[in-house]
Amino acid sequence: MLAEHSMLRTVAAGRPNADDQQQLAGFAHRVAAKLQTAPTALTAIPGNHPYKEWQQMPVTPVASAACNGCGICAATCPSQAIPKDHPQTTDAAKCILCLRCTVICPQQARALPAQAQAALAQKLGALQGIHKENEFFI
Repeated sequence: MLAEHSMLRTVAAGRPNADDQQQLAGFAHRVAAKLQTAPTALTAIPGNHPYKEWQQMPVTPVASAACNGCGICAATCPSQAIPKDHPQTTDAAKCILCLRCTVICPQQARALPAQAQAALAQKLGALQGIHKENEFFI
């Protein structure tokens, strides 16, 4: 399912849209029907396997002076890289760079360092405005 990119939010901005949601609902019905009628089997999905080896990233999101310490970022961080008692910091060893903290912050106080943002914009900028269709594999 296509969704807004977490690192460069202008890539696939506004996705999933109403059409995507409709396609996803149809896919959910197809999955439910298959589970009721067919034995469970692995589905062949195109692409590289394994997708990508994990590598520690050299940057993590940082909090600006606008951070009021509300802790919403810490409460929603899937890797618990943001300490609840000090949400202005990020444990680089735990951070998976999902950037959930940058999206959820009501103060918009968390972001990647400016140099990292510029590098991502240069690398991913060509993907802006490209409308890709969803692919579903059953």
